[in-house]
Amino acid sequence: MISRIFTTIFLLLIVSAPHKLQSYSILEQHTPLPGRIGNNSVYFTRFGKTYIFFYMTPEKDMLARQLIRDINEKTILSFGNASAPCPVIEILAWNEKYPDPIGEDKDGNNIYPDSEGHNLFSTYRSKVAEIVYSVLGTKMEGLSGHLNFNPNYDALKIHRDSFSDQYQYLSSLPPPVKTYYLFQDLTLMDWQMAKGTFAGTLVQDGSDGDRFIMAVFPGEIVGTVYTEPCVSKDKNSVIVYPGRISFPYHSSVAPTDFDGSTTVGSWKGKRISTSTRGVVQEEEIILAAKNATFLPINRPTITIEKDNLRLFEYPDTIKIQDISQKLANENNSLQHKLPDQENLTILESSPQDFSTTISYLKKNLGVRGSNVKIFHLIKRDGGFSRFSKLDLEIPENSTVVILNKSKLPENYKYYTISKIWTDQGLPWIQLFNFSPHQAMIVSGRVFRQLSMTPLEELFFRNAQIDEENAYDSVLTEKLVCELILFVIN
Repeated sequence: MISRIFTTIFLLLIVSAPHKLQSYSILEQHTPLPGRIGNNSVYFTRFGKTYIFFYMTPEKDMLARQLIRDINEKTILSFGNASAPCPVIEILAWNEKYPDPIGEDKDGNNIYPDSEGHNLFSTYRSKVAEIVYSVLGTKMEGLSGHLNFNPNYDALKIHRDSFSDQYQYLSSLPPPVKTYYLFQDLTLMDWQMAKGTFAGTLVQDGSDGDRFIMAVFPGEIVGTVYTEPCVSKDKNSVIVYPGRISFPYHSSVAPTDFDGSTTVGSWKGKRISTSTRGVVQEEEIILAAKNATFLPINRPTITIEKDNLRLFEYPDTIKIQDISQKLANENNSLQHKLPDQENLTILESSPQDFSTTISYLKKNLGVRGSNVKIFHLIKRDGGFSRFSKLDLEIPENSTVVILNKSKLPENYKYYTISKIWTDQGLPWIQLFNFSPHQAMIVSGRVFRQLSMTPLEELFFRNAQIDEENAYDSVLTEKLVCELILFVIN
């Protein structure tokens, strides 16, 4: 099966009182982000039971760059049928065609029809395991691996991984079996990404939480590790493969425009990721985390307010408050067109046209101030449209209340607003789960740190529906997102 071979390639072509984070910066300005060459420290964060590590060494960077050269020079790509989650055409490496040995030589060693390709990926996998052990002190058992190429978003799905090889290995161990963690070294590589793009791995923080893109930029090799406890009844039971339950919901992110003010055009480039998998004993994971630097997630605390309306309060001072259904559905049409900025259509309204809404915000959200300006931001394209680049005269000491007036297709999620934490030394971009039945309250200063999310369908897709309908590949209508800003001081 393709899923059990290291050289699996998903190059998919159609035929994942809190600490105040707002001034948080873990790095000096000149220090590379975690997981990049030049930053020799090891970092980690937590998503549920999953530890995510970030690390890079000169040996790992050199190994990955050599793999890219070998792929370009020593492998041949061919077409083949895709494996789950999408029934489409993939491009596979030539050595994927015949992954099994065809015999043995006189010394009893396996003979492969494409020995050079087989040895290329087998050697890479073994060296990755050695580097992981030298850096994290974690010895990987039950090794397997995959190689994934992504030039675009065709057939990419939000999913959870299956580790059938690792569970098969664990089931072969005689009980009692120690507590093991599933372990995946996921290395993200630029493979001819266009200047001005980004790619990465999208990870969802809980079933309805925010999404985080573990970013990779042109020219970068990024080292990450995902690990969480495997499933077993008890230490005296044989561990049996439980199905696709491993790690948070996630997906590859293909190269796409980074800035909302510019576009790279139709060609964005290509990225590679290598996935070296195994199992590691629990005590080694705990020790690795103890010796690493913790990276805090901007994760909200949730309280229930009057009328069972929820309040989400983030460490960076952002608040998201549920609002009444009536207010969420209120429409006002008198608008004045302003010049486009950051690839956004910008309109301005008179406060008199929104007197009911303004009264509600002051009464129910505790907003104070008599001077009110109202702007509409409409986004129809890619790239992060940064609010810091908008010339809208929003004072830093003002309060900005944002209503989400986007109308997405049924079952899509509203990740309309983003925060690019790579500006502050963290290796991810946060997409806020912010629906039309909520209001976001921020200061004018924090507002300048936010952006509107690129309108790539994957960023807004429903993870549970993706997993339940793994074999469906559906084209949706063009997405359009709209926000209304109430600037009050």
